[in-house]
Amino acid sequence: MFLQGWALSGIVTWQSGFPYSATMPSGVDLNRDGNRRNDRAPGLARNIFRTEDQLSIDPRITKVIPIGTFNLQLIAEAFNVTNESNITGVTTNYYNFSNNQLVPTTNFGTPLSTAGAAGSGPRTVQLAAKVRF
Repeated sequence: MFLQGWALSGIVTWQSGFPYSATMPSGVDLNRDGNRRNDRAPGLARNIFRTEDQLSIDPRITKVIPIGTFNLQLIAEAFNVTNESNITGVTTNYYNFSNNQLVPTTNFGTPLSTAGAAGSGPRTVQLAAKVRF
């Protein structure tokens, strides 16, 4: 959109959270296949849990200033304006194995790592000037 040399644009990204499965601790091999890192918690299907949705709003405003045969373009951009901290990893251990018994964990599904929306990091503002000739 142009209004007397001004332009406003941006990107809005929304995506559903990623699926994950409930697993067993890495030292437990319930299915006895020799791989202690792939065992899902008994009684639960694969990928039935999801993290929260992710949102990113990245606006941009530009002003074009004509200077003779040149144009000066002033640019202001912001990334992750809402400063969302989106979950990129969660605790997937559904049970612990103690005294030959499965004991439910208390921290299943809690965030392990986060990032700004769509991996952009925390809220950021960027200013630029461009000469077009």
